[in-house]
Amino acid sequence: MTDKKKLRAIYKTKRAALTDENMEALSVNIADHFFEYLKSIEVNCIHIFLPIHSQREVNTWNIVKQIWSEYPRIKIVVPVVAKDNNTMICTEINSKSDFSIDSYGIPNPTIITPTAPSEIDLILTPLLCIDKKGNRIGYGMGFYDRFFSDCRNDTIKIGLSLFEPLSETIPVDPHDVALDGWITPTKIHLLA
Repeated sequence: MTDKKKLRAIYKTKRAALTDENMEALSVNIADHFFEYLKSIEVNCIHIFLPIHSQREVNTWNIVKQIWSEYPRIKIVVPVVAKDNNTMICTEINSKSDFSIDSYGIPNPTIITPTAPSEIDLILTPLLCIDKKGNRIGYGMGFYDRFFSDCRNDTIKIGLSLFEPLSETIPVDPHDVALDGWITPTKIHLLA
């Protein structure tokens, strides 16, 4: 079993090797699969991360803009890191929102309109890699694991992964929360 630190380094290197064209093509495929999945569920509020370009994250703007265009009834919220206690605040965004880049490289809306985690039906979660049991490796700061505990038990947690799941099991710590599924450029993976 490879430890988290090694897996984190391996997948950061794999991401860095992707060209801009690869990244966009993979992101478009993930968005296409997401919208297939969206047809099968009923949601009113989606929490989605905005991409950190320096980390070569999935370009979620493809998803955000299509929701604004085709699903205007769905509320979109994004995470903003509270500087005082390193927790995530959920804030609503819309097509008129302005953004600035924070110290982590995350686009943040300039106007914060807090949304209670209890309103969220679906969380699209960033990750570096995932195993077939829904265990993920992120950047190691624990933001999402802490955030999941603030949400409803029935909130769906779906990861967006540029790569297929690992065949080996990722080491799990007591505070880690497994996802309900993940979307890769090739398909939707849902756990029963």
